Amino acid sequence: MWGGWLSALALVWQFAGWYGGGQYPALVADPNVRGRLYLTSDVAGIWRSDDRGDHWTFSNSGLTSLNIATMAVSPSDSRVVYAGMKTGLARSTNGGASWAVVPMASKLMSFTRPYSYRAIAVSKNNPKMLYVGTKDGTMFRTSDGGATWGQLGPASGLFGAKVVITAIALNGAETAVFAGSSRGLVRVDGTTGAVASLIDGVPVQDLLVLPGQGTLCVTQQATLACSSDEGQTWQRTQPIPAGHITRIAAAGHDQTVQWLVASYTKGKAGLYLSTDDGHTWTSIKRNLRYDVPGNPTRAWLKDFQRPNAVVIDPFDPAVFYYTDTWGVWRSDDGGASWQEKIRGAPNASGSDLHISADGTMFVATMDEGLLKSTDGGHTYVAAVPGQGLPGIGGGHVWRVASSEKGTRVIATGSLWTSLGPRAFISRDAGTTFTMTTAGLPNAPPTTNTVWGQGYARGLAMDPTDPTRVYLGIDGDHGGGFFTSTDGGQTWSRPSSQPSSRKIYNGLAVDPTAPSRIFWGVCGASGIGVYRSSDYGASWEPSLTSAM
Repeated sequence: MWGGWLSALALVWQFAGWYGGGQYPALVADPNVRGRLYLTSDVAGIWRSDDRGDHWTFSNSGLTSLNIATMAVSPSDSRVVYAGMKTGLARSTNGGASWAVVPMASKLMSFTRPYSYRAIAVSKNNPKMLYVGTKDGTMFRTSDGGATWGQLGPASGLFGAKVVITAIALNGAETAVFAGSSRGLVRVDGTTGAVASLIDGVPVQDLLVLPGQGTLCVTQQATLACSSDEGQTWQRTQPIPAGHITRIAAAGHDQTVQWLVASYTKGKAGLYLSTDDGHTWTSIKRNLRYDVPGNPTRAWLKDFQRPNAVVIDPFDPAVFYYTDTWGVWRSDDGGASWQEKIRGAPNASGSDLHISADGTMFVATMDEGLLKSTDGGHTYVAAVPGQGLPGIGGGHVWRVASSEKGTRVIATGSLWTSLGPRAFISRDAGTTFTMTTAGLPNAPPTTNTVWGQGYARGLAMDPTDPTRVYLGIDGDHGGGFFTSTDGGQTWSRPSSQPSSRKIYNGLAVDPTAPSRIFWGVCGASGIGVYRSSDYGASWEPSLTSAM
């Protein structure tokens, strides 16, 4: 009975969010199917597009983690795709329609964005033969699609313990695999596992083996270093105009190569093109066309962010793709202009949703701030930061509440540039906001916290008096229960506190008796619910593990 009822309910759900924002660690083009792309997220899993990114659809069936750092499509069978999860490896045999966790992989391998960028290499002839470089610096090989694995190189890792392998590639004969890391480059024999150092002490953030004669090219700070003899000798390109190269893509063969490279230095992203094998470089970070209706955070965050992936379309060398920590882009004219392509790829981590009396919907998120919709979730605008409070930069908004009439709105959060808790207050139904930290700790607590440091994730408003607001910050030495009697403009921390302050968002006011407040906490000790019957002046256990 319940299954049929729930299935009927599921049919009425419609998407009511926005797109973009957050990390897009990898974008992979299918070398055999025109227009087919795979895109990954660190919170939302995988999407597939069959029209060069104009439309994205989720491809998550069977995944056990939505944190995907790296992917690879089998060159000989496009039905076979591999995805490196935070822990373990997933395999699809139907082009991403469904996934199965690869046996034993979860015990052997893990991946991390943005560093495990090109960490899977599949044989060009055998979709079941692949090599994997892990977050811990170890390398594994399988010839049966992951049913069994063998380790190559030292048990402690190719570059020492816990040094992430950033990129790997098979040589032309597939007798060896090259692996890069922050400590350099090695060649690993595909049969014996013997390791030979090729570059020592200079980071290799990305690498490729070009088709044809199998030339190996790797990042070397501001240049690319290429070798046609598997690392015995090297030739360097001219340096890019600014920054260090972090991602590379190539079109062509050994003798005639078009290079697309991304750079990142001191918080600035760059994108450069060379059509003469690296002798000259042209900046192509220009004419960015933002999809503001689809990604309302573009109201306050412009430009390319830290590069995650650069790709040249395998069917058209004038079509480029770029992903970063905030969006997905495509150029159809060789880099002369760029269009944001995020429709169908929502990438937000929502922390709260509140609908005020007039139907206005407020959504609190990590990183993307506070967003507002006045049409039932069809469209959104950025409220904090953005339209309601410009100029403060990005950050987390954890909770949001409003008064009975909806004129007073309050949200809590922290900024990227300053992690101390703060409140965002509106007295015009969310049109404009002010920010305050009066009475709140200058820095987040770091002991007895849920996530390593304390955040203002508990929020409750007195339903009979919107000027009386309560706040909960997890952690000792500065965290705890706070109260405001002026609508959140100033805060005070009562001397009497619940015996445990490890709160996430368990703070509520009894609507039938506003003097009664409940405080819910987690942790090894003091776990449970605490109650105050005098507006937070004193506390007593209501339901605890000790009871």
